[in-house]
Amino acid sequence: MFKKTSIHAAEAVAKDAVHALGLRSSTAHIELMRTEDGWKVIEVGPRIGGFRKDLYQLSYGINHAVNDVLIRIP
Repeated sequence: MFKKTSIHAAEAVAKDAVHALGLRSSTAHIELMRTEDGWKVIEVGPRIGGFRKDLYQLSYGINHAVNDVLIRIP
């Protein structure tokens, strides 16, 4: 379990990375690594927000809800 100070430091690093990329109204997948020198960002992957299904449909013609089910069915 991480200490609260370590968690706050990780959140600060993630926030700085998101702002450095200019992401303001987007969710993101952020991979971090904890080192002896503190938290390091491995990857920031922006994600489509709350209207994901509609945005995929309008942008790519993909029914995201159906696609999500189909890729999980053996």
